[in-house]
Amino acid sequence: MNFGPRTKMHWLMKKEFYSMKANQDETISRVWSNKNETFFITPIITSHVGLDTSLYGWLLPPNPMVFSVFRNPFERLLSSFHYGIRLGANRPGQVRMCNTRGIQHTAKWQERVADARKLATTSNNSTVYQAMLREYLDKCSDAVYNAYTAFLDPLTKNLTVAMNHLEKHVVVGLQHDINGTLQRWRNITLDACNEHPDYSKMKKVLTNTSESHGEKKFRASPIVKDSVVLSSPDISQFDQDLQDIIRACTEEDEVIYKRATEIYEEQSRWGL
Repeated sequence: MNFGPRTKMHWLMKKEFYSMKANQDETISRVWSNKNETFFITPIITSHVGLDTSLYGWLLPPNPMVFSVFRNPFERLLSSFHYGIRLGANRPGQVRMCNTRGIQHTAKWQERVADARKLATTSNNSTVYQAMLREYLDKCSDAVYNAYTAFLDPLTKNLTVAMNHLEKHVVVGLQHDINGTLQRWRNITLDACNEHPDYSKMKKVLTNTSESHGEKKFRASPIVKDSVVLSSPDISQFDQDLQDIIRACTEEDEVIYKRATEIYEEQSRWGL
């Protein structure tokens, strides 16, 4: 999920930021001074910014359209682990990033995870896979601990507030119905913007996007390793203590996901 805006980083800030990453293994949390900070208003797929409603009416429109796709929280956690997601959710300029030696190089991390998944798939031995998952959950808890709560309420990370934001602000999509989700969102956007002066251009772009989105995948972890189709162990195959950790990481998100699936059905007539 990405609800923008997010910080524009000057090249000098980037130089200092990556110098910080190279010289320490602790979680990076940096807030740039307001006088030096500027923002992108629109979100991009590589940034992680929570739904900060305090930005409504100044950095964001008073009543913006917020689109977000949800998936099964356990599947989402494993997907983040497989890919090596290191960014949590917070306000612009306060997004936290885990910076462990094992995870900071995404391609290398994915290769290690793919090897562990291959072993679990071919030999029914998930020991290495579980060890890596433990490492990830320990070092990158900001990226996975009740992520839906954190994204929907980056200020206090409170389930009640997150549920309220979900109900009030979000046009819901579901990962397992991504084609239906994107078609619905296209229709909603065009319906809401039909008086926009550039409506014809918007319609053309969105139509072209909707026709080709099935061929695009912006980022994904490997699903095949040495001709072996990789599977993911079921949570019941994990050690009990690891199961408990995972359930703690997804307990609130399960509540949010259940409500999100209901809202998705409630919004089924939108944009028709």
